Amino acid sequence: MEQLEAKVGARLSIYTGMLEYGHKDRMSTCHFYHAYPNGRLKLLDWEYEYAVALYSMEREEQYLYTYAYQENECWALFRKDSEVSRYQQEEFLFEEEGYFRVNVRRKDGKELDQSEAGHINQILSYCPGDQIPEESPKEVKEWLKEEIQDTVEKIRKGTEEGAEAFLLLTDSHYTVNGTWEDTISAIRKVIGQSNFSGIIHLGDLTDGMVSRQVTQDYVCKVKQDLMSFQLPFYLVMGNHDTNYFANNPDRFSKEEQYWLYQSDCCEGVIREGHALYYYKDMPSLATRVIFLHSFDEVQEMRYGFSEEEVLWFKKVLEELPSGYRVLVFSHVPPLPEIHFWNKNIRNGLCMVEILEGFLEKREGSVLGWVHGHNHADQVYLGRKFPIISLGCTKLEDFKDKKPEGAITPDRRPGTISQELWNVLLLQKDSNCLRFIRFGAGEDIKVEKSNRKGNNMETEGKKYGIGYVPGVYDLFHIGHLNLIRRAKEKSDYLIAGVLSDELVMHFKGRKPYIPLKERMEIVGAIQYVDKVVEVNFENTVKMDAWKLYHYDAYFSGDDHGEEWNEEKKALQQVGSDLVFFPYTKETSSTKIKKQLKEEEIPRRYLFGAGARGLQKLEEIRKGEREGKWKIAGFLDNAPEKHLTRVAGVPVYFPSDLKTLEQEEGYEVIITMKEQEAAKKQLKELGIKYN
Repeated sequence: MEQLEAKVGARLSIYTGMLEYGHKDRMSTCHFYHAYPNGRLKLLDWEYEYAVALYSMEREEQYLYTYAYQENECWALFRKDSEVSRYQQEEFLFEEEGYFRVNVRRKDGKELDQSEAGHINQILSYCPGDQIPEESPKEVKEWLKEEIQDTVEKIRKGTEEGAEAFLLLTDSHYTVNGTWEDTISAIRKVIGQSNFSGIIHLGDLTDGMVSRQVTQDYVCKVKQDLMSFQLPFYLVMGNHDTNYFANNPDRFSKEEQYWLYQSDCCEGVIREGHALYYYKDMPSLATRVIFLHSFDEVQEMRYGFSEEEVLWFKKVLEELPSGYRVLVFSHVPPLPEIHFWNKNIRNGLCMVEILEGFLEKREGSVLGWVHGHNHADQVYLGRKFPIISLGCTKLEDFKDKKPEGAITPDRRPGTISQELWNVLLLQKDSNCLRFIRFGAGEDIKVEKSNRKGNNMETEGKKYGIGYVPGVYDLFHIGHLNLIRRAKEKSDYLIAGVLSDELVMHFKGRKPYIPLKERMEIVGAIQYVDKVVEVNFENTVKMDAWKLYHYDAYFSGDDHGEEWNEEKKALQQVGSDLVFFPYTKETSSTKIKKQLKEEEIPRRYLFGAGARGLQKLEEIRKGEREGKWKIAGFLDNAPEKHLTRVAGVPVYFPSDLKTLEQEEGYEVIITMKEQEAAKKQLKELGIKYN
């Protein structure tokens, strides 16, 4: 028997299955319970009757692809066939797997008191039945296994070279029917095959929108999973962790936050009383790691740092042991220019200037500042130390509401891009921060260098920050020569990789190798310090300069006078345009002429609306099995052109003339106006099914 919990005064909406309050004659279970075929609900007290709300295993995609939080923190889809208004006393039999909640009321219609909620398990019982799947939730999905082995191998190489590994994740936002079980199963396998020195979570364990009791249960679930590895566990408070989000009145005080989140972990740290900020000295790394508290919902300026924390931070730096370095973690970034939601960070600039002042006194003593909250990757180099933002562990894929220069990798459920977390490698004799990325996005390597304003102090280098963009399709010696020469001239080299859509726009064809793989190839080169995506928003040289503040833009000399105006614009901001000799013996064009690829069939869906999304879900299983590749949507709507719907690119039907110049693809019409679609494709000379 599974124990139920109920709340008096709440009922479930017959339209949405969500909680509604102010109904003194009802009580409802606030949790979502997992139902299995042949599971049963049985009434034990005949003075009551109950109604059942059902939720399917299907996820609501708006919570993946738009800025939206589910009000009851559940991604399971409410079943419209639920008879939430039909109260009964007979036994209820579950026919399929899903989730459920129940409404309960007295048969005589009288109001309920709180004691009756405490006796819910004497009123109603739930037996899961005998058809619970044998597969353990700890079992790893097949599509995770290759990435697990790759990550384990990278960790092995790093630790053999003397580095220590830390699991690093942020913004997990636990939800019912979410992806946390997949995440923790992969983490369990990686930790089981590797040597780790600790675990760091940068906050927002849940959405913080439900009752205190439910949030506590979800927080304990995430913490227990991470603490089960019996490694040192360091937890930073996020803004959602206060349980305030969407004006939730059931908030935690600072003292309650301490006891719920940090009291039973963060062992051996130094803090003042029950403050939510603290530090940990790591002698094996000669590093003092500082964990900050960056949000206070009771303040008018909620994001930022208290005056007490500022004074404490300054004192902790002043007392740093000789030969030690500093690494800072927080949830919220310290500066408004790298924070979308608010253009004021309380005492943020003060904290940065304190750290920069300390760096002036003790050269080489600051490794960097790492934060979450933005749900995006970014390495900000506008100060004297790097500030690194890491993408969210939560499955989420929307590109808006991000600070300028941030990168949000594509995410898709049921593929490796569903996952996103990091392994941080730290080494005593190195000032390099290396982040091994599991899942969506790329590995990040930040080589700390002392900075004054936007200029690097360099030795034997002409430039501080170099920028070398390119397609890098079918990577060859010419590409390597360009990157190597750029690094010879730069202290810190950023390589830009053109997106698939941008390549199609400029060259009239798609690249042979997709963007993610091209970025991984370029990022693995020892000369590259950071790899970024080049898209329509940053392809112009000055737009890229505003993001990266590079001192030199490097290119092959197959470009010339057509860039004169851009060269002048760069010179006005103190940046140079530098050309290197083009490697004529080898080129991607020559290689492509020799290639004869055997490709799996490519499918395009004509119509990126609701019918198209429905068809997409139907055929995704075949894609995962390698039967075909979903190449894109076709749609005539200009506002959708070259965007992504459910993670799939959208093109005009006419784009197929340049996208597909060989056989091996098919178009599936999903539009309601079938005849109009057929006519258009016929006029374009495109075959369809």
